[in-house]
Amino acid sequence: MPVPAISCVGVVGLGKMGLPIARHLKRCGYSVVGYDKNPKAVQQAVDAGCIRAGSCAEVAGQSELLIIVVGFESQVDDSLFGPNGMVAGIAGPLIVTIASTVAPSYVRSLPARVNGKPITFLDTPLTRAEQ
Repeated sequence: MPVPAISCVGVVGLGKMGLPIARHLKRCGYSVVGYDKNPKAVQQAVDAGCIRAGSCAEVAGQSELLIIVVGFESQVDDSLFGPNGMVAGIAGPLIVTIASTVAPSYVRSLPARVNGKPITFLDTPLTRAEQ
């Protein structure tokens, strides 16, 4: 299957890992839209040139690729299925990468939960490395 061209990348969770990811993507020339429950984190992303979103659904509606960088399964669930969650906001086919501390079985369970919406999930765990 060919990889679609990506013009806008969404980042949900603009904390210690998500904000640097958003900044790197922006520096590489991508349009980046971001959301976090913490308004200060969103402002830092906006200051770096990212687009502010008011909800996870707004991020999904503007993105072809979406990176979820929140802590745990309950937070991923809230980002995807909660009020104003991503699943409600998708505008077309969407690739969602789960860069959170979740079990592989959890990520494998997600396609069955999106009611046939055109979402492809990728398990993309992050780790912190010493420099």
